[in-house]
Amino acid sequence: MTPRLDRIAAAAVRAWTCVYTCGLSTGTRDNRRMEIESDLWESLHDPDRDAGPRAAGRIVLRLVLGVPDDLFWR
Repeated sequence: MTPRLDRIAAAAVRAWTCVYTCGLSTGTRDNRRMEIESDLWESLHDPDRDAGPRAAGRIVLRLVLGVPDDLFWR
């Protein structure tokens, strides 16, 4: 596993989540952030997960591919 890359990928997801949820009502914002945090936790702690840079790469890929959905959700 590459914990440093995992932390960087997770930080990018958290930063983006803060950006696109900024300005929402407290309840909506916090609920969305908790959903994303839960998804990140599951991704990082999945026992069947591949180790190494590919795992962090998948998190970043999901982030990039999810931006349009996040903006539409917003």
